[in-house]
Amino acid sequence: MPVNLGIDFGTSYTKLGYVDEDGHFVNLLGPGGMLPSVVALAPEGGRLCFGSDSLSLPKEEAEIVRFFKIELKRNLNFRVGDFGLSEILRSYFSYLRDQYVSGSLPHPLQAVTVGVPNYFGLKARRMLLEAVRSVFPGVRVRLALEPVAALVGLLAEGGPDEARLWQGNILILDLGGGTADASFVHVRPDRKVRVVLEAQLHAGSDAFSGAEIDKAVLRQTLFPCFEANTGITIPPRFKKEKGLNREELYEYSRMLKWAEEVKLRMQGQEDIVIDIPSFYRGRSLSAVFEKRNLSLVFERTLSRLEDFINNVVGPSAERLGLFGAGKWDIDIVVLTGGVSKMQGVEEVVSRIGSRVYRPYSPEFSVIQGLCRWPGGESALNLEVKTLLPFRFYIEKKGTEPELDTIPFDTANLELDSGGVYRLFSVLPTSPYNLSEDNGRVKIRIYQ
Repeated sequence: MPVNLGIDFGTSYTKLGYVDEDGHFVNLLGPGGMLPSVVALAPEGGRLCFGSDSLSLPKEEAEIVRFFKIELKRNLNFRVGDFGLSEILRSYFSYLRDQYVSGSLPHPLQAVTVGVPNYFGLKARRMLLEAVRSVFPGVRVRLALEPVAALVGLLAEGGPDEARLWQGNILILDLGGGTADASFVHVRPDRKVRVVLEAQLHAGSDAFSGAEIDKAVLRQTLFPCFEANTGITIPPRFKKEKGLNREELYEYSRMLKWAEEVKLRMQGQEDIVIDIPSFYRGRSLSAVFEKRNLSLVFERTLSRLEDFINNVVGPSAERLGLFGAGKWDIDIVVLTGGVSKMQGVEEVVSRIGSRVYRPYSPEFSVIQGLCRWPGGESALNLEVKTLLPFRFYIEKKGTEPELDTIPFDTANLELDSGGVYRLFSVLPTSPYNLSEDNGRVKIRIYQ
């Protein structure tokens, strides 16, 4: 049976695997394995390194960049040394192929399905698609939205008896390591995923995400404890994460990993004992943390989640007719992403008033859906149609060209793969006609 390889190209981690002949998910990174989003430029030879290779480089000399994938949203001109983003992507997927895929599949590779965050624009998607195709020539390559892939994975988990539970309007909250995503999906009674109605992203210094929680644990718990125990002051640049040199960035990354471990271990325990060797300047950090020590940190981050739902997700739902008069028209809320396991998250989300479902391994929902994506040998009998409300602009003629927004109303759009729909009209006499020839029409559209 040909293999459909799934690659979850998440902001913080990459996951990859496939579904075997018995329908079981095989993690090519090992049980529970995830690959951190780190790229490094080796000082010798000027080559790019990823994964454990990047972390083993001399920290004083190597150029190390965490969360490089988010540059596909922020800065398509991003570079590491002499390498542009396209070259970094090709090198990254070549690394995945050579290190984990080649020689590990039981049958020939038929398709590669890559999960992408909602915030990737058209240029970013095209760049990503071209990179994967160049690394896996002759293989069908597809891009799939992460929230829809997560839902496909959940539908695969449940048998026919559970199909009736997955109907109606579904809100998928993907609370990952670097971003928080919200998507609205409608599933028909025949289990056909019809459309992603809206996709929203909330990212930045005030975002509710795993990275922001780790930073809060580090700044508000580990740093004060270390200073009290040793009398050594952590420099302000560590606390503000500004002005750090390469060596300090490497050290700060290690600190964040310890903060993440403290956060995760604290979820199921009242107190934990930590012993971190060489936390800072060769001095260790040994302490016993009680859950109440972190309660304020968690309260603040949970309040950001509540703000995200009320001020970002709520207005989007209202525009789609899924929220009004203080009530949500949502049948199910699905929680995915590793941060969804944090204590208190379900309680906050349950205030929406809908059934809340969190899979056993929410951080692996997307990759399991990608392995079963419709169209592959191991895929479910699903019909998936997605619509992304990108912002499109049309250029207006004038001495100084202007850009006007093109209205895009999903409420007036019926999805039919064979249909043609008018979104706007341009007359020859329109100021949007840039042609100098009265008998021709020339327009420019931007995204």
